Amino acid sequence: MAVDGVQPTPSPGPEPGPQPAPSPLAAYDAESLARCRRGAGAYCLAAGMLLLIFGALDRTRFPGATGALLFVRGAGAAALGLLLALLRTRLGARHPRALGIVAAATTGAIEQVLSLAAEGGVQGAESPINLGTTFAMLGAAVLIPWSPVWSAFACMLVVGEYVVTAVGTGRAAGLLFDDKLTLFVAVGVVAVVISAVLQRRRWREFLQTWALAAAHREAREREKRYRSVVETAGSIIVVLAPGGSVTEFNREAERVLGWSQAAAVGRDFLPSFVTQASRATVAADIRMALAGEPTHAFEARWLARDGGERVMACGTTRLVDDDGRAVGVLLCAQDVSERKQAEDARLALERRLLEAQKLESLGVLAGGIAHDFNNLLVSVLGNASLALSELPPHAPACEALRRIERAARRGSELTREMLAYAGKDVIALERVDVNALVAETSDLLSVSIGNKVAMAYDLAPGLPEIEGDPTQIRQVIMNLVINASEAIGGAEGTITVCTGVVGLGPEALRDTLHPPEAAPGPHVCVEVRDTGCGMDAATVAKVFDPFFSTKLTGRGLGLATVLGVVRRHRGALAVTSAPGRGTTFRVYLPAAGAAARLEPPARAAAPAPGEGREDRTVLLDVRAVTAHMLERLGCSVLQAGDGREGVDVFRAHARRIDAVIVDLTLPRLSGDRVFREIRSIRPDACVILMSGYSDEKTTGGLAEAGLAGFLRKPFSVADLEKALGDAARAAD
Repeated sequence: MAVDGVQPTPSPGPEPGPQPAPSPLAAYDAESLARCRRGAGAYCLAAGMLLLIFGALDRTRFPGATGALLFVRGAGAAALGLLLALLRTRLGARHPRALGIVAAATTGAIEQVLSLAAEGGVQGAESPINLGTTFAMLGAAVLIPWSPVWSAFACMLVVGEYVVTAVGTGRAAGLLFDDKLTLFVAVGVVAVVISAVLQRRRWREFLQTWALAAAHREAREREKRYRSVVETAGSIIVVLAPGGSVTEFNREAERVLGWSQAAAVGRDFLPSFVTQASRATVAADIRMALAGEPTHAFEARWLARDGGERVMACGTTRLVDDDGRAVGVLLCAQDVSERKQAEDARLALERRLLEAQKLESLGVLAGGIAHDFNNLLVSVLGNASLALSELPPHAPACEALRRIERAARRGSELTREMLAYAGKDVIALERVDVNALVAETSDLLSVSIGNKVAMAYDLAPGLPEIEGDPTQIRQVIMNLVINASEAIGGAEGTITVCTGVVGLGPEALRDTLHPPEAAPGPHVCVEVRDTGCGMDAATVAKVFDPFFSTKLTGRGLGLATVLGVVRRHRGALAVTSAPGRGTTFRVYLPAAGAAARLEPPARAAAPAPGEGREDRTVLLDVRAVTAHMLERLGCSVLQAGDGREGVDVFRAHARRIDAVIVDLTLPRLSGDRVFREIRSIRPDACVILMSGYSDEKTTGGLAEAGLAGFLRKPFSVADLEKALGDAARAAD
């Protein structure tokens, strides 16, 4: 322990590091040296002052020896002053007890010299001298904090000086000598006892001080270790007062959140560092920690100084004092923003992958249905058309045949809806005015809803156009309105169709159903809102799944088709609903900007009745019903059982064949390969391709290679006649 500027000199050593703490005895001894030095100095000063003060009594008590006494007192005071000066030197710092002994002995010697110089004075005049000798012993015991051994040694020297002086001057006999000796011995004993008592008290006080200093050192070491852990931790550590203000803010918190410690300490934590959405969660956990309740790890969004948000994995710990009272909360957090973003991206990718797999599976299913089901419908619709053409217009069976024809076409529409959801149906893009499209569809919407349902429109003026297929956009609006009407049921209600322009940002886009190629920006919003029964969250999550329906008579393709069409248009779809509060669907379609409106392509004029019926020879692959339809149109028909046979038949009769009708999917050789081989045999051959897919999807590059026409299954006699007429005009 360093005392009065005296620092312990560390021993040099080759190994750096913290030195072990000194033992209490060694520390007490070092402190006793400093105390003895100060006490010996005080003793010399007090003894010198007493010598000079008592000099005022010499003129009355020792009138004959005033000069000698004054000289002795002056010399004694000078000697004590010299000792005081020596105590200030390095010698005094090293040997303060020895100089204390010399000071006590010097004081006793001065008193004996004064006694010799005052010989013959007034009777009883020795009392100041006796008092000085007594002070030499008691003063050393009281003023110099040393052990009883040193005090006894000093007293022995003083008493010994008295005895030596008495013997030397022949005054060692008699009662006066005995009385003084007894007095001085008693004073010495008292001085030793006083030294022992003071030594014991000093040792007890030192031990208390030592223990307190050790506790302080330990507290400082703990605080240093705590600071080191807090400041070097890789986690954000924030300590909060019970009132919620920040009291500690470590370096990691400064790095992640951008706040300096000086700026962060003292601020209210929740409004300054936690987003509005997460404050309730964080506040509840802090209250639980302060109350001593068990807490659990949780995630929350924190605010950085630049306004950005960081996702944190948080945990709280209660801080208590020695009495167990809560004095704050330690909040430890890990920045998991990047991990959260990566996890969200992974989950989004998984969702898109699952959706793509579902769409792919449905596309395969739809393709199979489009092929097999449409082949069946070709027979149904073709034979119904043939039967109608053979019956008189007012025959009783005509109405039944027309119903069969309508059912077959409805089955074809069902297949197309599945293709639209799966993205297999190609869209014909053109500039579309959504407001005009809604207005054109309003009459059809009115007759498609229940009798007690009212339609309302809120169309924003000046909407930008969109790039889309008007037929499919119209189908989206129809499906949403019909779905809203069915949600209202037989009750009274209102369906509201609204339009507007919305700046769809990344955050808003993330909360919608959208394809990967959808991009933020201005979108035209079509909102269909109803006052129906509403849906719970579980129903909303499945409402766009194909074949999911809450109605016993529903097919579950209406909203699935809406989602497929919106995705094909690179748009987004959102739905909000709650039981008893109705449902709102919002369709977001990207605005096309201010470019000039593109007119839809002009449709080819329908052939006049009977056109295409002139006598011609047609090669047909596979379909017998189509052969009957061609024969009804007056054509000579050559049939082939598969693609390879069709090529062979054409090669054999290439000169007399006027047209070839080929199915896209044929055994042994596909329809597109049949087309290419026939064109290689006769480059001007007129080939018509038929399929259950759309013409854009099927013909692709075949149109550029000379494909004369496309016939989408199922088709009637009239459709077949029109296709032949179009091909004939194209060949001319």
